Amino acid sequence: MNKKLIWLVGCAALTAGAVLLYPFGSGEKQAEPVTRNVSAPPSPNAETEAPTKTTPVVETKVSEAVRKIVDDSGDVLMRVKLVNRLSRNLSEIDRLALCDYLKQGVNSRETNHLKNDILNVLRDQTVPPPELTQVMLDIFYDENQSMAIRSYALQHMRPWYWEENMRDPAIRQAFYNGLEQTGNELSGVALLALAYLSEELPDDFNRNDVAQKAAALANTPSVSELTRVSALDISSRYGNASALEAARNILKTETDNVMLRAAACGVIGRMGDVSDLEILQQAGGDGSSLRVAVNSAEVKINRRSGNEK
Repeated sequence: MNKKLIWLVGCAALTAGAVLLYPFGSGEKQAEPVTRNVSAPPSPNAETEAPTKTTPVVETKVSEAVRKIVDDSGDVLMRVKLVNRLSRNLSEIDRLALCDYLKQGVNSRETNHLKNDILNVLRDQTVPPPELTQVMLDIFYDENQSMAIRSYALQHMRPWYWEENMRDPAIRQAFYNGLEQTGNELSGVALLALAYLSEELPDDFNRNDVAQKAAALANTPSVSELTRVSALDISSRYGNASALEAARNILKTETDNVMLRAAACGVIGRMGDVSDLEILQQAGGDGSSLRVAVNSAEVKINRRSGNEK
């Protein structure tokens, strides 16, 4: 499966501004370590002892490419290009600098793409970075982050959990906690992730449980329209009876929401019976924009019931 995410996802030990603690190198490739001599502290008997030998200490640097990537004063397009040229075997200090940027860097429409690509690069490392799990969790739970970045972190957690085999219980719990975020898009992101995972890892994620939670979201007016549409589809595909009741209720009570009502027609067509033909006819009458959805649902119901003309 392609690890690059299409749809609209750590570093707990890092402190704010940790990237700035690293001296910066030069050149596009990762800087070579440099050494310096540090003398041992003077002995009380220094006048009678031989001079102390110096001890070489290795001082590591953030690579020039990563330094430019995490610099929010730089051109974003150039920084995106640099991200996509990064090695799959980054040094620890480069990885930590990127992780710190994910959590501390500016969130904007332009940098959203950049941060998503950084997450892709970190997930694609030859050896999965041990710090990445906590980074994504920290971003997801941080209400000061933009909604887009929190969503990206949650999206990336699904392949991280499954494809990279990072079966951390904290990630699993994050998906269920995301379902509770009914006032924003995170509930929809979490629901889609759980739907996929219930198919990919049925021993870890119970499909019937996911379907029941989806039906509850579909029947909650305060949940966003797109999330409810997805919830109707998921709960009905998984055969949850509550999905049909939610769809019927939507057609009866939510007269202004065309997209949601069309999705409800789809559920009724998938799960309903001849008793639903009347409510469908009412929904599709008088030049309704739901006519196509209603016709499709009626055909399916008549075909199942043997009333096909």
